[in-house]
Amino acid sequence: MISALAGITLATTVTLTTLALGLSAVNVLVIRDAAIEASQQAALAKSSSKNDYLLKLIKKRVPSMVSVRVTELADGPTTGYRVEGQLPGLGFLAALTQVNVEVTAANEAIL
Repeated sequence: MISALAGITLATTVTLTTLALGLSAVNVLVIRDAAIEASQQAALAKSSSKNDYLLKLIKKRVPSMVSVRVTELADGPTTGYRVEGQLPGLGFLAALTQVNVEVTAANEAIL
């Protein structure tokens, strides 16, 4: 009886951990894709900052995001964004749910 209870508890813990890590990985990929899209839009000629656009994309695509911070990276011939955030997760997996994505795109030149 005790071994069955321990086995069920262990199986539940492993399953929930796997699901939490999988959901975190998917969310990181979605955030990365949103940052790439915003960087490409910001790199177009005569384009303004796309911080608000990026935040809307993240909010729309990742509704479970708890906190996010976007920093614009404008360095000469490139434009990009750094997205740092914290995804929701289980207590002992909190360190694995931190997001740190940095994306840059070459600026379009008008000749």
